[in-house]
Amino acid sequence: MIAIENLLTDDVLWAYSGKVGHCCCGCAGKYSYNSKNRTLGMERGYHITDADVNDTEVKRTLQLMQECSAAVWKIAHDQWTLKIGDSLYMLMSL
Repeated sequence: MIAIENLLTDDVLWAYSGKVGHCCCGCAGKYSYNSKNRTLGMERGYHITDADVNDTEVKRTLQLMQECSAAVWKIAHDQWTLKIGDSLYMLMSL
């Protein structure tokens, strides 16, 4: 099991940035997919368009979660979440 501090950008499938208290379907936030793992995401059933791929946002979200690692919650073996004020951040790793 990888700790958030040891996660590399290449290990991330997607990052999510949205609002606390809303669903995570994308209506109140945005999913950004790692270009290196796009095919894997599609194999898992995600519909990923070119507009959904944003390596900069994946890296930014990972760095934010690593800087605030004491406040990050591991919600599944491959998912983490972080709440800062009204903002919600999530990551899914490979």
